[in-house]
Amino acid sequence: MHSQVEFVGNFYVIPLLVSVTILVISMTFGLYLVLTFSIFIGITQEPILFTVYCLYSLIPCLRLYVLAEGAQKTVKKMSAISGKLEKIQVSEESESWTCFEQKQFSLAVANFAKPEGYDAAGFFQLNRKLIPTIIGALVTYLIVLLTFKLSDSTTQEIMKKF
Repeated sequence: MHSQVEFVGNFYVIPLLVSVTILVISMTFGLYLVLTFSIFIGITQEPILFTVYCLYSLIPCLRLYVLAEGAQKTVKKMSAISGKLEKIQVSEESESWTCFEQKQFSLAVANFAKPEGYDAAGFFQLNRKLIPTIIGALVTYLIVLLTFKLSDSTTQEIMKKF
């Protein structure tokens, strides 16, 4: 059973990593569009386009939240199952088990012990703690992008004057 759980975990590692990476890139690009649009074009000139850009950046944020929340709920369920398994292990019924049943039960307990959430190839754990980390990195990256964009537009304005 442990090898089956490990196989399933390894099977979903790369799609999970790719999915979260695509969501973060989409969030970054969407927020960059919203910020540059509001700074350089103005919200009042094209309100429909601004709304589309906002939705474009909001959808990946919601998808990432749903992924993290689902992973967090899975961890809670696994913790509850782990507690129930420990109660079964100390019950009187466990004394009458065969050697094979005891090994199978030990494997089940090991699979549910200390659930940490979904692991994305060792890069990060998918849980609620990931969201503030991504937001911090996203804000930092957007500040750098906007700084370059503002300096580029300032340089172009100076070149037009001369």
